[in-house]
Parts: sequence; C-alpha cells; structure tokens
Amino acid sequence: MKSIGVLGVVLFAFIANQAIAACPTTGTASRVDMRNLLSGRYACAVRGNETWDELHQGTSFGPSNVQDYKKGPTDPVDPSEVVGTYTINNGTAGAPDSIAYNYGTGGSYTYVVTPAAQTLGVYSFCNTATSVAISVTVAAAHC
Repeated sequence: MKSIGVLGVVLFAFIANQAIAACPTTGTASRVDMRNLLSGRYACAVRGNETWDELHQGTSFGPSNVQDYKKGPTDPVDPSEVVGTYTINNGTAGAPDSIAYNYGTGGSYTYVVTPAAQTLGVYSFCNTATSVAISVTVAAAHC
C-alpha cells in the first residue's frame, strides 16, 4: 500500500511539472512567419470535444478577423461567421513573438507558434498563460 502512495506522489509531481513547463522561447515563428503562414488560411485543431476550423482573414499583423467555418458559408442553419480577431505581436523582454486571439465574451488567448516555418502542415500553438500546447494543422482549405 505504501508503494502505491509514493508512486502517486511521484506521478503527480511529474504531471505537475509537465503542466507548468513554459512555452518554448527558441525555434518559434516570428511575426513575419506567422503572418505569411496564417493569412488567408485555416487553422484546424481538436481538443477533447472542442474543434476549431478557423479562417484567418486579412494579410497584415492585425487586428484581422477570424471566421469560424462551422458548416460552411452557404449552410442555412449553421453558416460560417466571424467570431473574433487576431493580432500578431512582437515579443518583449526576451519573450518570442506571439499571436493573440480575441473572441469577445469568449475570451482572449495568446500563443507562441513552433516550429519557425511558413509551409502548410502541423504546428504547436503554446498558450502563454497556461503553457498548454495544441497541435494545429494549417491548411489552404477548411478541414
């Protein structure tokens, strides 16, 4: 019985350390990388029962609109709609550049993106407030 208790404490400490690990500060996408990667493209992700299929409208550093694809622009029941904005920010005090999303009453979230690249594919978006990373597929068409 005692070994299970010790194992539980060790496992909890390991999980806690993983949860509070900071987002990466090297190998991250710059403002230009993020603008070139995301402008006019979809970011698609799944976390639990949540899914994202969001078009990044605009070609500047922002703020620009984020449109949720939902069931598509012509769907009569659940059409695509603008759900928020995004702004690509300069890093400060040694922190890397980041992308901030504002969904109004849905909240605001800021992410560091890795790897530093401008090609379609899978990226890690690390939430700067929680250090939780989400795998995001960046695609030319909705997912």
